[in-house]
This record gives sequence, structure tokens and C-alpha cells, in this order.
Amino acid sequence: MKDLKKRLTVWVVAIGLLLMIPLLGMQFTDEVNWEFSDFLIMGTVLLAIGLLYELIARRSGKTIYRTAFGVGLLGAFLLFWVNGAVGL
Repeated sequence: MKDLKKRLTVWVVAIGLLLMIPLLGMQFTDEVNWEFSDFLIMGTVLLAIGLLYELIARRSGKTIYRTAFGVGLLGAFLLFWVNGAVGL
């Protein structure tokens, strides 16, 4: 249980640091224009992907399955991101 809390804390901190990139970009340029809802949606999606990966990684003992699931989640995230950015 202690290990799970540590891993979830790492995910939350990593997502927070990742969301600091557009926040800092907004301070220096007008090209980055995120609203609060954008940060909330992206944070929620990233956290959901992290939790899904942790669920599968804990249940699967084989590295190939974890890697394949991680690549699949990355593909799904990139598809979501591109559709959200372009608005297809």
C-alpha cells in the first residue's frame, strides 16, 4: 500500500510539472492561450492514463504486455490531444 501511494504521488507530481510547461509559456508569449478548463481537462486525462497504466502494470507480470499497453495508451492520448487541438 505504501508503494502504491508513492507511485501515485510520483504521477501527480509529474503531471503537475508537465502542466507547468503551458503555464510558463503563457507568461512569455501570446501563442499559448490555455483557459482553466484546458488545464483541468488535460490534467484529468493525464491522471486517468497514469492510473490505467498503474492498474495494468500491477496486474501484468510480463514486460511486453506493459510496454504494449503503454504504447496503446500513448497513441490514444496523442489522438485525443490532436483532435482537441485541431478540433476535428
